[in-house]
Amino acid sequence: MFNVCQIGLGSISNYWVYALQKRPEQFKLVAICDIRKPQNVEKYGDAIYYEDYHDCCKSDKIDVVIISTPPGAHLPIILCALENKKKVIVEKPITTTREDTMKCIEAAKATNTHLYFAYHSKFAPSYLKAKQIINNLIQNGDSLTEVKGSVELNVKVYINQPWIWDKSMSGGGILIDGGINIFSCLLDMVGPVKITSADLHYPTSDPNAVEDIVDSIFVNEQGVTGRVYFNWAFTGGDVARFSIAFKSGTKVLFEWCTGELIVIHPDNTEERSIVDVREKEIDKGMVPMGKEYFIMLGDIVEFFRKPVVVDNTWLYPVNAVFDTYAIAKHHVICEKK
Repeated sequence: MFNVCQIGLGSISNYWVYALQKRPEQFKLVAICDIRKPQNVEKYGDAIYYEDYHDCCKSDKIDVVIISTPPGAHLPIILCALENKKKVIVEKPITTTREDTMKCIEAAKATNTHLYFAYHSKFAPSYLKAKQIINNLIQNGDSLTEVKGSVELNVKVYINQPWIWDKSMSGGGILIDGGINIFSCLLDMVGPVKITSADLHYPTSDPNAVEDIVDSIFVNEQGVTGRVYFNWAFTGGDVARFSIAFKSGTKVLFEWCTGELIVIHPDNTEERSIVDVREKEIDKGMVPMGKEYFIMLGDIVEFFRKPVVVDNTWLYPVNAVFDTYAIAKHHVICEKK
C-alpha cells in the first residue's frame, strides 16, 4: 500500500480523493497540503494537514505525492518531492514550459524515482473501448489514415478558477489545459507528430490573454494526418467527439461525454453502442470524472512496479503543445468592451 499526500486542494483534487477512496487496498490518503486549510477537513478522514509542501515532502510517513496545484507551481514541488525520494503523480500540464518539463524528467532519472504524467482523458471508458476496437482493426491488417479530436466547452465552468486566466500560473489557455489531453489520446494511437499548421484565437489583444480556441494540424512519420480542435468559447453544453479513419474505409467515432460509440464499416453499415462513461457526480456542480481517475490509479500502480521511472512517450503531447505554440498564427476574436 502507498501512503499518499494530496498537494493542492482545488476542484481537481476531488477526483483524486474519490479515486483513492475507491482503492483502499492500494492507496491510503494520509496527508493533505495547501496554502489554505480546507474548511471541510472531514472529507479527508484522518489525513494530516500541511501548509508547506516542503514539510510533507520530507515526511517519512509519505510514499507518494499527487500534485494538483495550478501548473505554474508544479516545478518546485516536483523537484522537492523527487529530491526526497517521493513518487510523484502530477496533473497535466506537467509544467508551463518544455524546458521545465525536461528538468523534472532529468530529476526523476537522477534520483531514480517515479514521475507519472496524469493524462486522465486516456482513461475515459469511451476512449478505452474505442481504442480496443482500433487495435483489433490494426491487428487484422488495417491501418490508420486520419485521427481527429474536437472538443467544445462552455467556458463558464472555469469562472471559479481565476488562475487559469493568469498566464504565469496556467502557462496558456485551452491548448495547454485541455488540448494536451486530446493530444495525449490521439498520439497514444499514432506516436510522435510534426505540427504542420496551427491557429490560436484570443478573446482580446492583451499580450497576457490566454487562447480560448486552438486548431492544430499534424502528421506522423507514417503519413497519418490529424487535427486537434478545442473551443472554450462554446455557449452550449460540453461536446467532445473523436473520429478515427482507416485505409479500408472503416471509421470509429466516439463521443467522450455521452459514451456514444459508432463503428462505420466500408459498406456504410453502422454499429452503435453506449459505454458506461462516468460515475455519479462527486460534488454538486462538478463534471463527474471520478471513473477516469479510478482507472488511471490502476495504471499508476502498474507503472510504480516498473524499473523505468518515466515513460518517454508521455513527452509526445508535451512536444505537440509547445510546437503548436511555436508555429501558430494568432488571431483576436473580439475585444471585450
